[in-house]
Amino acid sequence: MPEETTTVLGIGSDDSVKVWLNGELVHEHWEENGRGAVPDNDRVPVTFKKGMNHLVLKIQNGGGPWGFCCRLLEAEASGK
Repeated sequence: MPEETTTVLGIGSDDSVKVWLNGELVHEHWEENGRGAVPDNDRVPVTFKKGMNHLVLKIQNGGGPWGFCCRLLEAEASGK
């Protein structure tokens, strides 16, 4: 990131998901009945630091096909 940026991640997962940003758990959704990977099912506010960031998603599949989607929905530079 060119500068510190506050944003919302739109996340979809088939089935459960955990998300870490720079080593910190920022989101967890456990799905007991299963769900399809629908864009923006989960909306997660996060702040990316200036420079390199590490975003890790772990998908837990309960059965059948699996998938995920993740995108920036809103971004605003913090000016710090």
